[in-house]
Amino acid sequence: MNFYKNRADYIGKSSIANKQFIDNERLKYGENSNTCIITCSGNFNSIGTVTNSNNEITRILAYSKNDIIGQNISRIMPKVYADLHDGFMRGYLETSESKIIGLERLVLPQNKLGYLVPCTLMIKVLPNLDEGIQIVGFLKDIDTSNAFMKNSYDTDEKVYF
Repeated sequence: MNFYKNRADYIGKSSIANKQFIDNERLKYGENSNTCIITCSGNFNSIGTVTNSNNEITRILAYSKNDIIGQNISRIMPKVYADLHDGFMRGYLETSESKIIGLERLVLPQNKLGYLVPCTLMIKVLPNLDEGIQIVGFLKDIDTSNAFMKNSYDTDEKVYF
C-alpha cells in the first residue's frame, strides 16, 4: 500500500513540475513575451526561406515583416554564419542529428543597420502536412542588465560579443 501511495505522490509531483515547465515556456516564448517568432521553410527547394514572422522583428532588428518574408533567414546573420547556414540546415534535415534544436543559446543577429544585437535563440522543428517542414525560431533580445547575462558571467562559461 505504501508503494502505491509513494508512486501516486511521485506522479502528482511530476505532473505539477511538467505544468510549471510548460507555463514557464509559454511566459518566455508566448505571444505577449516580447519574443520575435520567425518561421522558415525546411523544404529542400526553399530551405531557409522566411515564411512568416511576428511584428517583434521590427522592435528587435528594425526589419518590417515584409522586409524578411520571402528572403533567406541568413539576411539577419553576420556574413560568416550566413554563408554556412543553409548547409547547417541541410545537414540537420538529412541526418536528423540535432546540435541546437530545442536549446536556448546566445546569438548575435544583425539589425537592419548592420549592427549586432545580442539575443537568445531557441529553435523548434514543426512538421506540417500542408507546408512541409517548418523551422521556428524564437528570438529574444537581451540587454546587459538582463539576468541571463548576469548568470552567464557568474558561471565558468565565457560569453563573447
